[in-house]
Amino acid sequence: MKLKSTLALTTLVVSGLFLAATHGPQDKETKKAQDQAQDMPMPKPGPEHQSLQKGVGTWDAVMKMGGQEFKGVETVRSFGNGLWIVFDFHCDNFMGMPFDGHGTAGYSPDEKKYVLNWIDSMSTDVDSGTGVSTDGGKTINWTSTARDPQSRKMVTQKRVQTTKDDDHHTLTFYGPGPDGKEGVMMAIEYTRRKK
Repeated sequence: MKLKSTLALTTLVVSGLFLAATHGPQDKETKKAQDQAQDMPMPKPGPEHQSLQKGVGTWDAVMKMGGQEFKGVETVRSFGNGLWIVFDFHCDNFMGMPFDGHGTAGYSPDEKKYVLNWIDSMSTDVDSGTGVSTDGGKTINWTSTARDPQSRKMVTQKRVQTTKDDDHHTLTFYGPGPDGKEGVMMAIEYTRRKK
């Protein structure tokens, strides 16, 4: 019985020393990292972020391109404590095939610009851009870089996002036409879906 007690006590002491040796410094490092994180100022949404948050919801979309119309749905959700919006677009039939797109948009106070990233089922590249507004986010002029599907070269694209009211906005895409002059390539009219 005395041997069992001594063995149990020895096991307990060795286990305690092992835990102290393996977890003691890690706990100090973890606490230090937590303290540094608490001291770091966390970004807070500003007016530009709040203007983007007005787009949260489900939107019915009508895309107009080359005399044709295509219908789609965009779902927008808030992300990152109101600093970002994440949007998913789906169209069952866009030029004879299904189309899916996914994007994020936010605002960089350091750059004083809106920021955008977009990927979709018709491209293997990321479309990244920035936008500026002089009217509190009602109109955002976006400039982005994307790969032209025909030439396969990176090109600069222009988009203008215009908010008519809380339930309607338009996104107009501009690019060079066959004559090289800038013109409207596509326009998407969005209507908020009622709950």
